[in-house]
Amino acid sequence: MRCGLLDDIQEFLNFMVQSLYKYCIFDLEDQRSEKQLSTPMLWFSSPESLNDPFECKPKFTFEGTAKEEVKLLVDYLRRTSQTKGLIDLLQEALAIQQGGYFSKMKEQFEKDILKKIEKEIGICCLSERNNSILMWSHYAKDHTGYCVEFEASETTPFFGAAQKVEYDHSYPMVDFFNTPHEKQVDLIFLTKYICWKYEAEWRICDYVSGPGLREYPAELMRSVTFGVRMLREHREQIKNWLSRRGHPVAFYQAFCDADQFKIIMKPADFC
Repeated sequence: MRCGLLDDIQEFLNFMVQSLYKYCIFDLEDQRSEKQLSTPMLWFSSPESLNDPFECKPKFTFEGTAKEEVKLLVDYLRRTSQTKGLIDLLQEALAIQQGGYFSKMKEQFEKDILKKIEKEIGICCLSERNNSILMWSHYAKDHTGYCVEFEASETTPFFGAAQKVEYDHSYPMVDFFNTPHEKQVDLIFLTKYICWKYEAEWRICDYVSGPGLREYPAELMRSVTFGVRMLREHREQIKNWLSRRGHPVAFYQAFCDADQFKIIMKPADFC
């Protein structure tokens, strides 16, 4: 019985993610490249800047109580009529709700929510794989870039907050009043079109500070793997940037396997 339990524990540990990876383009003209390597900083993108225009665009339903409808109307009117006081906003919201016009405003509510989502949320995109041929092609500029490894167990600060992305054929449907808030977050920010499944993506979402650079514990960067086609001078520049961090980082070189469509990594003996 004990051996069976240990086997189950080991299987569970093997299933858990211990590292997450970020594929990057080497770009001397983009100051973020240097910033993200020489300092413990990562860039969080806004949803509107992501490469997929279908991202973070759920469909909403608004089937709530009269009180919930009025509160939503007040919040919406406050953003569109900033000169009015609370009493005036409440009276206008009551008039709309009691006049039966709430349902006609649902499209405006959805547009307002999506506009807020697009600009005010920060997302850091990572992958549980560092050997994806497609990811190296798409996100590391045809294998000329690099891939960074971060420690990311469930107990790891910062990266332990990453959540796994789910993939589907349809836009997620969010019941605004009745879907729990955490579930709404998962549906909106952690749902992508099924064809992106190869990315095996995880995300850290910042709902407070939004897009921009975020600091993490420096020692959580474990390694950097150089792409198959990366130039030697670019590798040397990355080494120079990383030397400023003050903690060791392992280096690997990616190679094309000789017998099959597969990327293999070996310790970089030139480092």
